[in-house]
Amino acid sequence: MFDDVLDAVEPLQHSSFWADSGKLIMSSNAPKILHERHGYPINFLDCQTLLGILYAHLRECQDKVLVNKRVTQVTHHPTHIVAECEDGSSYQGDLIVGADGVRSGVRQQMWNYMVSLGLSKEIAPDMRTMISEYDCVFGISPETPGLIPGRTHRTFGQGYSFLTISSKNGRVYWFFFTKMARKYASHEIPRFRPEDVDEHVAAWLQKPLTGDVHLEPSTKELL
Repeated sequence: MFDDVLDAVEPLQHSSFWADSGKLIMSSNAPKILHERHGYPINFLDCQTLLGILYAHLRECQDKVLVNKRVTQVTHHPTHIVAECEDGSSYQGDLIVGADGVRSGVRQQMWNYMVSLGLSKEIAPDMRTMISEYDCVFGISPETPGLIPGRTHRTFGQGYSFLTISSKNGRVYWFFFTKMARKYASHEIPRFRPEDVDEHVAAWLQKPLTGDVHLEPSTKELL
């Protein structure tokens, strides 16, 4: 599958680190060195692109993948478990694995089950293990002058930072982090509403992503 991944990306070769004034802190060819030492480059690509590649290579097993399913309840039985879904369907198996993100519904079902067994004290540390101190607004933008494919940029300021990655055909992946007022445990991490994003980002417009590229509202439609 790796060749298909490689066809979809521009392998990372170079990293730059910037101060919030736009001054270069340092440059590094560490991604290129890692490629030379280990034989594989560092790659960054859309999740949906990777999922498409994985799905294509399932071939005759593609019918095992079910989309648009949201687990709402996991029921435990002496010999099996049953996953019940929002659309009314249900699936029986020996084991259920939750790989559904920070706000994992399956993990919450695990916690609920342990609480029902009187194990609230035992799961309390697990519920506090994952914390969030920074929020993140992220997106994908079209080719941007000044951002060269295969290069990454990190900008560091007081209470905020940017990560920008330019890949094949100039496709730009960007992440904007700001420090929140307090730390949140995984089950209580707040989420931006769409209408809040523009207001949140507005205060940081014109901040440097590199010495020459700044955060600006785009006249092009974001992807």
